[in-house]
Amino acid sequence: MRVRLSLVTHVMPIAMSIAMSLMLSLSGARAEAQNAESLLEKDLLPGIVRLDRTVRIYHYYRLPYLYSQLETSDGRRGEIARYVEAVTERFWDLAFDAKDYVNAGPGLYLATDPYISRSFGYRDHDKPQQISSMLELTVPAGTPMLRVVNIPRGESKSKKVEPRLPLSAATVAALVKEGIVPEELIPKLFHDKNFRGAIFFRDSLARMTQPELIEFRKMVMRILVKHGVQMIEYNWQSALAGFCRKHNYSSLNFIGRPKQMGNEPWVAQAVLVTDPQLPNLSQQEIEVRGRTLKQKELLEQIEGLVSAKKNTRSLIQSYYSDAEFNQIKSQTFMCE
Repeated sequence: MRVRLSLVTHVMPIAMSIAMSLMLSLSGARAEAQNAESLLEKDLLPGIVRLDRTVRIYHYYRLPYLYSQLETSDGRRGEIARYVEAVTERFWDLAFDAKDYVNAGPGLYLATDPYISRSFGYRDHDKPQQISSMLELTVPAGTPMLRVVNIPRGESKSKKVEPRLPLSAATVAALVKEGIVPEELIPKLFHDKNFRGAIFFRDSLARMTQPELIEFRKMVMRILVKHGVQMIEYNWQSALAGFCRKHNYSSLNFIGRPKQMGNEPWVAQAVLVTDPQLPNLSQQEIEVRGRTLKQKELLEQIEGLVSAKKNTRSLIQSYYSDAEFNQIKSQTFMCE
């Protein structure tokens, strides 16, 4: 099933025009904010990249059992589209406060494997109308994203973990001087106890939803719209140790695009896997269900081997041929 999620891998002239209109509407014609905004944009640019491959990522949630809608492939496609649209719109809704979020602000949270986030999909046993649900989202190569993950020791120049997006003193001073960020909120918005100085990190995205930071939130939104950013990578967890030779301990917040941007002809595939199994599965649903449940079972066993510091190669070979294994790795986020 294919769900329009407005994944853009290039920007057409008409989209640029719409984006400019949106940025102007968010700015409220605040010409005096351009200095701080240009400085902040410069600081964020090192974190804005495009996916170098098509990837599969996973979102768990508890789905109300609306049988009439879920008994057919078309009905499930409609439910997925409505759900994804409602959740991603929260990022762009200035009235939405992310006080309940502990990661990277509002949006659709996805893991890089189908096992690590499974607990978020467990149904409540006292609510029989719920079913355990997982979405597999296939995101095309070229999709822009913002990386707020730390730079690991092996990649940093200092051989220590470093913040990916440090903010210059000029940026912080301009944000305060121009009234974008109250000075007393600078530590809460930009300070991580693990690093010195001001940085833009996952907590910045959650905390900027506070009402007193609405101008800063608009500024960040304008920068993301300008560069077509639709996903955010942040530090979290992964069950890919022992499966990938090298991987990131991170997750993704899919934010899509604001409604004002309209629809582009780029789509992502979103397929629903549930427990219990729903009726009338399409061939695509059957394939995704079998593949994801098989990988989930394997990753659970690999977790035990990794904890015991044992080799996982023979176990992987009992599940996949080399060709199958390489195919799965090629569509796994940041997996080598």
